[in-house]
Amino acid sequence: MNSFLLPTTLLVTATLVIIVYAISKIKAVRAQQGSEVTHGFLLAKNLQKLIMLIQQHRGLSNAVYQGNQKLKGQQLSVQSDINMLVQDAELQVFSQFEQWHSFTDHWPRLKQYLTDNSLDSTKILRQHALMVDGLLSLLDDMAQKYELHLLIIDGSIRVSDLLSDILRTTEVIAQTRGVGSGLCAAGQCIGSDFIQLKFLKTNIEKETQHLVTEINSINNPDLNGYLDGITLNNNVTALAKSIEENILNTKQIKLEAENFFRMATKPIDELAQLFEQIILYSSKEFIQDRK
Repeated sequence: MNSFLLPTTLLVTATLVIIVYAISKIKAVRAQQGSEVTHGFLLAKNLQKLIMLIQQHRGLSNAVYQGNQKLKGQQLSVQSDINMLVQDAELQVFSQFEQWHSFTDHWPRLKQYLTDNSLDSTKILRQHALMVDGLLSLLDDMAQKYELHLLIIDGSIRVSDLLSDILRTTEVIAQTRGVGSGLCAAGQCIGSDFIQLKFLKTNIEKETQHLVTEINSINNPDLNGYLDGITLNNNVTALAKSIEENILNTKQIKLEAENFFRMATKPIDELAQLFEQIILYSSKEFIQDRK
């Protein structure tokens, strides 16, 4: 009898050891995943901050080039903020991505071009757009690396896709702000400038409506209260109306560049708050699901 119980006891003990080990491994993997996701959200917020500063720098630089020297101080202040953020220790983790090396190579060269006044309006806008495109691509790769693409809102919408859509819609509005600010500083909108701004006006309305439709499809009590208060459509409609009346349909633009910049910044700021709210909600949900 005892000879029978011994191997049985050993078998049970070995099984328990294996189970405990497996559980500990699962917990370790979940802890690692939790750390990755939390870090990913932090990086996403830092990346958004950098993108917004580049977008501000574009509009201010174009307005200054077109003759509005009153915005020079603000341009240099934003430039300093970008320099500090690029050197921030928290962002050095981006060095694992090729897009970050492209950005950190491009940014000092752009500053020098602006100092030398060797870029015209079209090139100022183009160079900034290239940098933003690279950072948006970095966001997508970073979301994969830190597993943000695995998080779902309302059972169907990927958190990483929604964050990307918010930033891409913001970029369309920011491009419009950059072009419009320069035209207001120049005092006229003719030729290719007219065509470009008219296209952007149509595009901000289309892209905003697409994003609003996506947001309205979210059926989540914890988020809906916040989402119901969004006035993004109203702000973009007011911006589009101002573009039409004060820039496209007038021979001599009287709207001040700083006033247009401020108006275009309203929907951009609202999208920034939405971006942060989605991250805040997703972080809480992720932590709750792991309890």
